[in-house]
Amino acid sequence: MKRKVLIITIALIVISLMIQFMGAKTSFAANKEKTTITLSDDKILVNGEEISSDTSKVIYKTINVEINSDAEEGVENTVIHITDGGVYTISGTATNTQIAVDSEDSDEVELILNNVDLTCKTAPAILIYNALDNEKAGEAGVKITLEDGTSNKITGSHIPKNSTYTENGETKSYDKKYDAAISAGVSLVIEGNGSLLVDSDNEGIETKMHLTINAGNIQCDASDDAFNASEDNVSVVTINGGTIFANIKADAEEGDGIDSNGYIYVNGGNIYAFASYKSQDSGLDSDLGIYINGGTVIATGNMTDEISEESKQKFIFLQFNNQIQAGTLVTITDENDNPIMAYKTDKSYTTFLYSSSDLNVDSYKVYTGGTINGEETNGLYTKINSYSKGTEASYTEANKSRGMMQGGPKEMVSRQQSNNANTILIVLICEIIVLALVIIIVVIMKKKRKNNNNNNNKQ
Repeated sequence: MKRKVLIITIALIVISLMIQFMGAKTSFAANKEKTTITLSDDKILVNGEEISSDTSKVIYKTINVEINSDAEEGVENTVIHITDGGVYTISGTATNTQIAVDSEDSDEVELILNNVDLTCKTAPAILIYNALDNEKAGEAGVKITLEDGTSNKITGSHIPKNSTYTENGETKSYDKKYDAAISAGVSLVIEGNGSLLVDSDNEGIETKMHLTINAGNIQCDASDDAFNASEDNVSVVTINGGTIFANIKADAEEGDGIDSNGYIYVNGGNIYAFASYKSQDSGLDSDLGIYINGGTVIATGNMTDEISEESKQKFIFLQFNNQIQAGTLVTITDENDNPIMAYKTDKSYTTFLYSSSDLNVDSYKVYTGGTINGEETNGLYTKINSYSKGTEASYTEANKSRGMMQGGPKEMVSRQQSNNANTILIVLICEIIVLALVIIIVVIMKKKRKNNNNNNNKQ
């Protein structure tokens, strides 16, 4: 009896430890100490003390100068190096400053932006060389959190291929290019109920793997792709929530609104994605497929990237016969000329994508011009009080189907939902395995005791 109690006790301890372990895995960098970094042009503070220049520290600074044809000559950047996993809360204002993360492959890193205004004119303002990357779409080992209620601005540049730089006077070279004001060599998650404005002379936010946006009010003003996930045939952009404004600057020569060299999944949020009016680019550009399963999407451009027929939400995707000029009102009505939506932008375009959970018509008309009175956000009229129609437009449907299928095998879910479901499943499997082991051990012990009793009786 004592042995059975001991076995069961050990089994319960094992189960408890497994549950605690799995629970810890769901909390981002939960086992790491939280660190505060306060920015200013006078001095940078780490947990209230001036940052060290000692390269053996977890956080230290160097003075870097970029050497390439795109960078202004001789600009000295203060680089804040983060070399370990953990949660880092960043606040304050600094110019000619970069935050660089380069930690171990097993390290989770969270950067909490708390009213940050960071400018780096000759390189990415936030550059993530390395950290944990489990390479699963919708998940990441690096997270940028926008602190609730805060306003954050990142102004940055890029690093061309085969560039060099000096670090504290020593010449070094980059092993790859980094194209955006916020550049990550690993997968990246962005969330939080704050706002983020990214201003870039090239791309806005780029990752070499997967990009997931769960929340936040995020605007990227870029001179190339506003958002980009760049690993060919691998990268996935997943948008689960938030308000996303992807804007290509008027003086840019090219650029997609949201670009993925793999897939794009929109599961929620409000997405405004406007490609360059000068180039054959798209509001949403994907090499392998675009799936719209929720949210509200407005996207314009001059190139057709078809929306998957496996999308779960209805959409209207139009190719106009003539380019719609900037400032032109475009209104979509039902077959009885009741307005469904109206839109006006400061960019010219030939392709127009609209999707919303409120879209429930199969037959519609499209008008350009006319007058309208109502409430608008980023050019989209969310409430129409009155409308007088303009001229019926000539167009073709960019997709043969308007969506509303039952969803395809590649449907994405949010990272949190995926993590929670996986955690529960793994814990249940562990409990079943341990319970089975306990039963087997108890059966063996009973059998052994029975054999011992039989031997004693024979004696």
